[in-house]
Amino acid sequence: MKFSEIFHSINSKLATVYGVEEIQSIARIYLEDRFNFRINSIQKEQDHLLTEEQNFQFNKDLAELAEGRPLQYVLGHQIFYGRTFIVNENVLIPRPETEELVAMIIHENKASGLKVIDLGTGSGCIPVTLALELNNAHVTATDISLSAIEVAKVNAALNMADVTFIHDNMLDSSMRKEQSFDLIVSNPPYITEAEAASLHRNVLNYEPHLALFAPGDPLQFYSAIISFSVSQLSPAGKLYLEINSYYGKKLVQMLQNAGYNEVNLLKDMSGNDRFIKASLQ
Repeated sequence: MKFSEIFHSINSKLATVYGVEEIQSIARIYLEDRFNFRINSIQKEQDHLLTEEQNFQFNKDLAELAEGRPLQYVLGHQIFYGRTFIVNENVLIPRPETEELVAMIIHENKASGLKVIDLGTGSGCIPVTLALELNNAHVTATDISLSAIEVAKVNAALNMADVTFIHDNMLDSSMRKEQSFDLIVSNPPYITEAEAASLHRNVLNYEPHLALFAPGDPLQFYSAIISFSVSQLSPAGKLYLEINSYYGKKLVQMLQNAGYNEVNLLKDMSGNDRFIKASLQ
């Protein structure tokens, strides 16, 4: 198969799954990643033939993409804050909004030796990045999923980050009173069951529901995190949360009721309420 034929195959196979712009983005990322082929060189390389091995890989990948499997799972990784993170169906695919949250934390916390914990770590993209970007930070990360922790450990090793991983349930944490933290970070499950119908099938059918949905009470994880943070946050510490935009004002009230004196509701790049930064002092 020639490179010039690949685009036709991708467009025809994915037309029922994605929109035109999404297909173009998938094609660009996929071809650059799998075959080191740059879209801007298509005229020069359009008659280049794939090897037999490349043809087999392409057909296998395209079949998975046509079923709705996310590109990141097909490739097996995602770039986050300039680094490569292994991803599979045991962990959520890191989102740009989470990258915004991490950038905010890095920009606002320059002190050395901060004690940091990430609750519900998934792929480990948050703690690994903070361990590498903050100044001599001591970083801990927890998750209820042992499979997710295994992926996160691989990512820490891949990026040479020193992170302590703990199997723990944030709804009933066994870590209370053990130590205090200067930064508590969490991007917990926050999609409601009512919102499930609006999700694209590549999310609903492939990404782990344990990390996506907050069944029943949509604020149950935040309630647990707030309770944990009130007892575990150091006096001058900060709490950073990624949130469901529909519950921003409610969460601000919950934090204020719990004793937080400074609570900031912040928007993401799309203008949605997406983050909360809070401190007790």
